[in-house]
Amino acid sequence: IYGLKSDKYFVWGELSKLQYLNHGFSDKKIIITGSTAHDAVFQQANSSQIQNDYILLGTNSPVGLFADEISTSIRQEYEDSIKTICREVIKSNKKLIVKLHPAIDQMDLTSIIHEVDPSIPIFRRGELTKLMVNCELYVNVGISTSILDALITNKPVIYVETRRHDLGKFDVSDYVLNTNTENFGD
Repeated sequence: IYGLKSDKYFVWGELSKLQYLNHGFSDKKIIITGSTAHDAVFQQANSSQIQNDYILLGTNSPVGLFADEISTSIRQEYEDSIKTICREVIKSNKKLIVKLHPAIDQMDLTSIIHEVDPSIPIFRRGELTKLMVNCELYVNVGISTSILDALITNKPVIYVETRRHDLGKFDVSDYVLNTNTENFGD
């Protein structure tokens, strides 16, 4: 939805600007601001007190955006993927911290994760940036803007794909290792 009566339009970048231009908006009314939501990430990324002492697992569970996501088998696959990742990280003798996606429609994976190891710290609320800045590696299950946060903080990222949908261009292969659960431990 575009406000036709606005004096100015603030957009994240060139792609957003192009979208407005393609809808007939004047170039003079479009101002590229960047993502103000990520300003804090950039600020903390330059902190001198970075610890890099754990692997951070971010989750983005199937929520029914696609019809197949509401099936029991898809949800079971997702839970099994989370368990596999937790086991592999533990096998590597690395500390694991889990950050659940904060959206209300996301699965609460606490009991699933604690089946593997009840001592794994799990956060649903709170600022992702503080956890991100101090991790040595970020693993994300499902597509999320948290991958952008990890890239901003110069963290290596493993994106674990648990289901495939055509979501348009999502190619960050120069920056992110894209894998599936079967290959995660390799």
